[in-house]
Amino acid sequence: MSETAAQRLLRRDSRTAKVAAHESVALPTSGAEALLRALRSGEAVLALYHQGMTGHAALTADALILLGGISASRVTRVPKPLAILRPAHGIRDSVDVSVEGRRVGLWGSELDKEGDLLLRAGELVPDPLAEDPRTAAAAAGESALPTDGQKKALLEALGPDEAVRSFYHDGWNCAALTENGLVLLRGITRPVAVRVPGPLWILRRAHGASGTVEVLVHGRPHKLRGSKLDPKGKLLEAAGEPLPPDSPLRLGRGTRSSAWVGRHPVLVCTVVFAVFLAGLGAVADQGPGPGEKEGAEAVVARGQAEPTGTLTVPSYRGVPLTTAAARAHRHAWRTVSAADASSARRPVKITETGWRVCFQRPSHGETVHPSGMALTLYAVPEREECPRWPGGSSRVVMPDLVGERFGDASQVLGDLDLGRPLPLHAHTGKRLDGESRDPADWRVCRQRPEPDTEVSTTTGVDLWLIGPGNPCAEPSPTPTPKPEPKPKPKPEPRPRPSYGITTGGSTSGGSTGGGSSSGTGSTGGGSFGGSGGSTGARFGQYCSPVGATATTVDGRPAKCFMGKDGRARWGYGSG
Repeated sequence: MSETAAQRLLRRDSRTAKVAAHESVALPTSGAEALLRALRSGEAVLALYHQGMTGHAALTADALILLGGISASRVTRVPKPLAILRPAHGIRDSVDVSVEGRRVGLWGSELDKEGDLLLRAGELVPDPLAEDPRTAAAAAGESALPTDGQKKALLEALGPDEAVRSFYHDGWNCAALTENGLVLLRGITRPVAVRVPGPLWILRRAHGASGTVEVLVHGRPHKLRGSKLDPKGKLLEAAGEPLPPDSPLRLGRGTRSSAWVGRHPVLVCTVVFAVFLAGLGAVADQGPGPGEKEGAEAVVARGQAEPTGTLTVPSYRGVPLTTAAARAHRHAWRTVSAADASSARRPVKITETGWRVCFQRPSHGETVHPSGMALTLYAVPEREECPRWPGGSSRVVMPDLVGERFGDASQVLGDLDLGRPLPLHAHTGKRLDGESRDPADWRVCRQRPEPDTEVSTTTGVDLWLIGPGNPCAEPSPTPTPKPEPKPKPKPEPRPRPSYGITTGGSTSGGSTGGGSSSGTGSTGGGSFGGSGGSTGARFGQYCSPVGATATTVDGRPAKCFMGKDGRARWGYGSG
């Protein structure tokens, strides 16, 4: 896969080079630019995360930087220590962090798979519902929990000994069913708790895949759903009574009928048809008979008789599927099932051998009521590596195929779900699959990806082949002998000019005494004689040989010296 523009930006910056090389979280180009602008000098990024569905986040040694949305139009810097609302949970090992009063889920980091870096960068904020005995049991087994502000409003609205049985989604809000009735939690910025005393008016019993129960509160219907402790709405139905079809509280009656029709002209036909059906079933909806009351009481009794023990979910990751299923059956899970952890969506049963667990739901470390929940184990075959996230591409370790026949190598890759490799000639690099010859018996010389490399099953494999009996290395041609270089002729010496030199005579003098001298005077009875050097030389003229002496025309002594240019010239002879 080619490198994106965002990856190039992060790789070229020393502050983000490490995460660019190891992280699988792909930032958009605008997000990468915003991150580099938000980072301070020398502030290195430790890990990248997904934030919700479209946002991203970066953890540094000093803060958490949130990049909101695809356009990264909003950058939020959250200094340490972080407020950790919930440690790693769920299939994605998401860590919930409090940012400006809202809950943010961070997940998908390759360098911080289980959120340990986030936990060390912050402090775990205790959940007020988990610490309060009135809400602890329901909060441990539910996922439809209210926001932090709604939790505070709920605790203030509850009585001293009023326990919460279950939580529900109510549109964008939440609702809590207690022993005394229903508490609606409305608002995000300014949460308000609205009490609805029992018995509740049930507009419609549990229906649909989510077990939605419609309840009438202050003339408005509320659709409650999403409870894990009450998935079929039996606790809600037991806490209320069906609203009679001829009740004036139903929409479409009295003066509210025209207003409702004016606001919902498209749905008026549906309402009329529903009222007609309700009229046909008036006998059945007038109220439960004695047998039905006993059945409802039995349901409540069974709900009270169910075991209230909780379980801290153990980790099954890396365990063989059959072993994990056997361990899971030691607990009172409602159901234990298995599914393919990769995008291949292959059918798998918990009794199938040769599979290994990669993810699980509920996640390890969660405190749940196993009797009311289903455990799902997401696994892949043992020859494959776990995908980076649930539903991701399968990953395998690339085998060493060098020296193998192409037919055998293709079969090995097919068993690993890597598809058919691309055959290439080892010498020319040309494709072989389009030619008439069958390369099944050809040997593999090189391969890409390299052996022992972890790759996705969608990765293409290239194999360079050579025919039987031929070497993998292309034979080098015989080199042409180079001609011996001819020596260059030496240059002949340049002729040097010769200059004439004028010489003087000698003089002789008388002597006194009986001795004689040459060139010097003597005292005695002999003769005196002397001879002078060459005369007529000029300083700077060429001379020969070096060391010769002479006298210039003006009577100064001269001597032949070798110059820097390699030629001898007359100079002043001082000695």
